[in-house]
Amino acid sequence: MTGIDSRKHRIVFLFSVALYLCGIPFCRPFMSIALILMTANWLAEGNWKIKWDNIRHQPILWAVWLLYSVHLAGLIHTVNWDYAVQDLTIKLPLLLVPLVFATTTPMTGKEWRGLLHIYLFAVCASALYGLIHFHLHSELIDKRSLAVHISYIRFELNLCFALFVTAYLWKQNRKKQLKPVYAAAAIWLCGITVYIGAMTAISMMICCAIVLLLVWAFRQKAWYFRKLIPTTLLLLCLAAIAILLPYIRQYTHTDFDFATSEKQTANGNTYCNTLEKQQIENGMYVYAYVCDKELQKEWEKRSELKYCNYATDSSHCIRNGLIRYLNSKGLRKDSAGLSQLQDEEITWIENGIANVHYTSGNGFVVRFYENMWEIITYLRCGEEFGSVPQRIEAWKASLIAIREHPFFGVGTGDVKDVFLQTLQQTNSPIEGRLVRSHNQYLSFCMAFGLIGLILILFSLFYPPLAVRKKSLLYAIFSIIFLVSMLTDDPLERQDGVSFFAVFNSLFLFLLPEEDVKPAE
Repeated sequence: MTGIDSRKHRIVFLFSVALYLCGIPFCRPFMSIALILMTANWLAEGNWKIKWDNIRHQPILWAVWLLYSVHLAGLIHTVNWDYAVQDLTIKLPLLLVPLVFATTTPMTGKEWRGLLHIYLFAVCASALYGLIHFHLHSELIDKRSLAVHISYIRFELNLCFALFVTAYLWKQNRKKQLKPVYAAAAIWLCGITVYIGAMTAISMMICCAIVLLLVWAFRQKAWYFRKLIPTTLLLLCLAAIAILLPYIRQYTHTDFDFATSEKQTANGNTYCNTLEKQQIENGMYVYAYVCDKELQKEWEKRSELKYCNYATDSSHCIRNGLIRYLNSKGLRKDSAGLSQLQDEEITWIENGIANVHYTSGNGFVVRFYENMWEIITYLRCGEEFGSVPQRIEAWKASLIAIREHPFFGVGTGDVKDVFLQTLQQTNSPIEGRLVRSHNQYLSFCMAFGLIGLILILFSLFYPPLAVRKKSLLYAIFSIIFLVSMLTDDPLERQDGVSFFAVFNSLFLFLLPEEDVKPAE
């Protein structure tokens, strides 16, 4: 191959990687096109002897391939071949991307930083596009709708990792004129993360930042850094707990006393204090001071939606939402309380907003109140609505399925069917709502058993520990992704598979030598 041809293939390769990095936080078709282009370019490039030598002498590549190999082995006892083929197709980047990257010349520092800049721009642009899309569509209420074309959880992972990419580029690049750009990108990423209430991203950002500070502190020769930094972090954690405790208490304690409470409304109708569930929100029993007769009459004057009872319309219960909303404002659940609501608030209730705090412009505040209501209600009443309780129920069902197939699992194509069957057989309250474990490790254990899970864990954890070129950014990426697998199934969808396959392979096979040095 001539030098000109080699250069052309290099350009196509870099373009395909750039397209991949644009698609990961923004658009699935870009990912598919990038994989096809990258693979076709690799095949057209030739150099088979050199590539085969690279494959044979890279044990890390074989360790990475072990993840896909376990899926292939799971075909032996698979029944649902349609789902198996679909699953293997989605996870094809786990096979092809490492192959192409491991047999390609490592990147120069300029190429590496250029691709990271493209990725950072793509994440920031994707967040801006989502923000504009959200505000242009008035029917959208949940700020998680900012993730327009990819999964919201994967969108969170991109926001989190992009923030650390920004910090990395700040450190590596000595051009002072770019420092304000990195600062603006970091502020934007942090701001949009808080705005949408990306709790997973916020938690990971904080945890990674704490780990980095501790590592930095204990590497310092001066003893006071090793004392001051951990002490300061501990005090900050205690302060955060002290700040949050009063808000948590609003869901666990109330001063309501049934014996001394008023029994009638101002109109002389009787309150129905239904306290058997003891649901507490915003420091008050939700179903205390409720007069359905007055609520129904007053509600139907102001809304075209029926004042439905939760027993007949549990999917969107106006009654429960209205009662919770009034409760969150400290109002009685009667005609006097409802009359104090503005027309805008009636619209919010019609759209499913059940707490005045959910209307906050701060997504972190909204998600905090939502999660507190979901968790406390689940623990106190056993009601599983909401993402957190539903995940707990999914994990329970997954463990039941694993106990029935402990060693070799149910096969690559049958994990979804078995999960749904388990939900049905156990009369799970989340039957018909979730189709996955929402824990990647449990999903793998269901599909391939304990033996398969051990092999996959080796494939996931060995490469970051064994790679010759150590990178702090790679360590952060690994922590973010591996921790995310505890509460989600990122390797079951194209955006999650691509995110992992591309960045994991970039760090393992193409990281330039000057990664640990400042850019010139």
